[in-house]
Amino acid sequence: MDKSSILYRILDEYLRGQEKDNKECADLFKEYQNCLKVALKDRGVDKLVEEAREENKENDLKHLGPRK
Repeated sequence: MDKSSILYRILDEYLRGQEKDNKECADLFKEYQNCLKVALKDRGVDKLVEEAREENKENDLKHLGPRK
């Protein structure tokens, strides 16, 4: 299993709440989010993502619960 597959599995478990010790995953996820924000902004996609979030607030609340 390559490194990216391992990281994906760990992050997936963290996001689903299955990871018991999430300190490492929380730090890794924050680093990933920061990297993703820069990449999306560089490509002008950040505004589209924000619009999609705004348009789907009801669905998010229904399926994901309130944002923390």
